[in-house]
Amino acid sequence: MTLRRTASPARLSRLLLAGSLTCAGVAAQTVPAPAADTKPPVKKEEPGPPPPAGLESATVIVSAERPTNRIDRQLYDIKADVGANNGSAADAFNNVPSVAVDPDGTLTLRGSANVTILIDGKPSAMMQGDNRAATLASMPAEDIESIEVINNPGAQFGNEAGGGPILNIIMKRTRKPGGFGAVSANGGSAGRYNAAVSGSYHAGRFGVQGGANVRHDGRNSIAAADRVRTDPITRLASHSARESRSTGLNDSAGLNALVTYNLGATDALGANVAYSRRTNDALNEDRYVNFGQDDIADSNYLRTTLRTGSGETRSGGARYERKGEIPGELLKLDLRMSSAGSSSDAVYANAYTVRPAGVRDSRSRQANQADSRIVDFTGDYERPGDQGVLKLGYKLAKNSNEFDVRYTVSVQPIHLPLPIWGGHTPVFKMEIWDGGYRTSGLVGGARSAVAR
Repeated sequence: MTLRRTASPARLSRLLLAGSLTCAGVAAQTVPAPAADTKPPVKKEEPGPPPPAGLESATVIVSAERPTNRIDRQLYDIKADVGANNGSAADAFNNVPSVAVDPDGTLTLRGSANVTILIDGKPSAMMQGDNRAATLASMPAEDIESIEVINNPGAQFGNEAGGGPILNIIMKRTRKPGGFGAVSANGGSAGRYNAAVSGSYHAGRFGVQGGANVRHDGRNSIAAADRVRTDPITRLASHSARESRSTGLNDSAGLNALVTYNLGATDALGANVAYSRRTNDALNEDRYVNFGQDDIADSNYLRTTLRTGSGETRSGGARYERKGEIPGELLKLDLRMSSAGSSSDAVYANAYTVRPAGVRDSRSRQANQADSRIVDFTGDYERPGDQGVLKLGYKLAKNSNEFDVRYTVSVQPIHLPLPIWGGHTPVFKMEIWDGGYRTSGLVGGARSAVAR
C-alpha cells in the first residue's frame, strides 16, 4: 500500500522559502560579499514650484575681501585703523608690526634704520635724508590707503632699496561717485594740537580730491645722569654728572590735491600736487660736572644749544593708464617730480663756573643748507598669456643733491687792555670752515619678465 502525502499550498510555500534561505546562506560562505559603498546617497533635489504670481526669485550674492598679503610683501590696511586716521604718518607706521618711529622721527624696521620709504612705489625727495622725519610728522595718516612691507625687493625696484627692505606708502585714490568731506581736530597738553580737512567729489568721468592739515607740537624733557668710571690701568675711579633740560616747538602745514579724468572705458589720466612747510625751534641746556679724586668738582660748565630750522617739500606728477582688450592687460606711464629743501642754524655756547686750567669760554655756530630734487619717469606693461604673465618696463630718473655747511668757532682766550681808550676788552679768536657737496645723476634701464 502506497501512502501519499500531499502538501498544502501554504506548506509548500514555506518549504520553498526555507530552501532559498539555505542556499543564500551557503552562497554567503563561499562567495565574498561586495564591499560596502561608503559614499552617502546622492539626494536629487527636484526643482521647486515656481514663485507665486507677482513675486520674483531672489539672487544671493556672496562677496569676499581680497587677500592683503602677497608672496613678496605684506600689506597693512591703514584706512581701517580708526586710531591712526587722526594722527600722522608716523603714528600709522607705529601701528605696523616690526616698524617703529621714535619722537625724533627715526624709523626702524626690526631695529634696523636701513629702510627705504617709497610713495606709490616711487622714490620721493620728501623721504630722503633729514626730510624723512619732518615728512612723517606732517603727513596726515588719513591720506594713506595702506602700507606695504617689502622685505626682499625684486628687480622692479632696481637699486633703490640699497640692499635693505622697502616700506611703500600707498596713497588714497577715492573713486566713489558723489562727494564727501571730513574734518578732524585734536588737542593736547602744553598747547599741542593738529587739525585736518579733506574731501573728494566724483561725477561721471571727472574726479577731484584734496586736503589740508596743520600741526603744532612741542616736546619738553628733563634728564639726569651720574657716572663712575674706573681706569683699567690705574684702577682709579672718576666721577661725573650731567643734568639736561630741553624745550622744543614744531609747526607744520601742508596741502595736496589729486585730479582724475577717464577718457573712456579703457583710458584714464591723473595729476597730483602736494606742498608742505615746517619750522622747528629747540633750546637745550646741559650742565656737566667732573669731579676729582677728592670728589671736589674740578670742572663745571653749562652748554647751551639753540637750534632753529625750516623746510619745504614740493611734489607733483602725472599718470596715464590704459586697459587692453585682453583681461589683465594694462599699460601704465607715470611721471613724478619732487623736491625738498631744509635749512638749520645752531648756536653752541660753553660757560664755565669751575674752569680748568687753560680752558676758556667758547661759542660756535653751524649753519646747514640742503636741497634735493628727483624726476622719475617709468612705464609698465603687463599682458597675460598661455605661458604666464609678460611684464615689460622701463625707467628714467634724474636726481640731484646739494649740501652746504658753514661752521664758525669763536674763543675768548683773555681780556687785554687797550692802550688808547683804556680799560679792558675781550679779544676773540675766529675760525671759519666752509664745506659742502653737490651730486647729480641720470639713470635709465629696461626690464622684462614672465611670471608663471
